[in-house]
Amino acid sequence: SIEAIKLFSKMECSDQKPNAITLLAVLGACTHGGFVDEGLRIFNKFDVYGVAAAVEHSGCLVDLLACAGRLREAYEIVKNMLVQPNEVIWCSLLGACRVHGDAEMSELVSSEIHQLHSCRVSTNDAEYILLSNIMASSERWEQAERMRRKMALHGVGKTPGCSSVELDVPEQQVRAGSENIFAKFPRSKAP
Repeated sequence: SIEAIKLFSKMECSDQKPNAITLLAVLGACTHGGFVDEGLRIFNKFDVYGVAAAVEHSGCLVDLLACAGRLREAYEIVKNMLVQPNEVIWCSLLGACRVHGDAEMSELVSSEIHQLHSCRVSTNDAEYILLSNIMASSERWEQAERMRRKMALHGVGKTPGCSSVELDVPEQQVRAGSENIFAKFPRSKAP
């Protein structure tokens, strides 16, 4: 992260102007390194660089702020985006609400996600599960249960985890909860 920001600083001092891809990369570096102020500084100079912020740039900024626990600022960025925010951005913010234990903000974000689905029901299992988990961790048991019932009502199931494993046999895929997991692999010996 630091190296990417240093290279970007050198670019700023040169005659080269960053393009949209360069700006996305440096914003990503700021996010991964936790350099919130630097990321905000760069984002606020998009006009100077002659680059219009795309949904990916705004999503990176939202992630940067949300990871730092600045959920209200992240929410305001999404609400004021020049482009239509997508479900990925909203669910990213919802995930940050889970990490930071902010049930009230999660309800606000959830209502925004529901507005995206105004004429259809969401089939995104992550949204329901995140909300259910947020409600459960803040001891809002009835609301958590209501989310799980909504999932069942709309036929939304949790996608099982999947891993690829290669031992002395060809690569096998194993799904979480699979009853025949042991049948797929020969008994391995300890090294």
